Amino acid sequence: MAKFRQLSTQLWMDDKFLSLSMEARLLFVWMFTHPESGSSGLFTLNRNVCETQTGIKNIDKTIKELEDIERVRCDYKHHLIWVVNQFKHASKSPKIVIGVFFEIQRLPVSFLIDEFVSKYELEFIPYSVSDQTEARKAQ
Repeated sequence: MAKFRQLSTQLWMDDKFLSLSMEARLLFVWMFTHPESGSSGLFTLNRNVCETQTGIKNIDKTIKELEDIERVRCDYKHHLIWVVNQFKHASKSPKIVIGVFFEIQRLPVSFLIDEFVSKYELEFIPYSVSDQTEARKAQ
């Protein structure tokens, strides 16, 4: 879990983002900065925690707003959320990329994981992630 994450100031120049309700803007910033989301932007959503921390009462309606502008993808069956471009804006240092690989392995099996890996597969190649997996198992 990252303790620091950069959020681009260009967000406030994005017409799609500005078209959102105040609740959807807050929810997006919460999802992007919440420690559970990690560097990948993938995390299991705990609606009670989300509602308590944001004060948003209708989480599903607000998530739908973010889905409609393609900022998040959801797997409702597994309560999994993907902040689509979060990893795009993350550091691509070996430590971060390998951490993301292990991060997604801890999540439920979901089509979102497949989509994430497909979108960012080239980021993982230089780091021999399979070698790192074996080394971690040996520890």
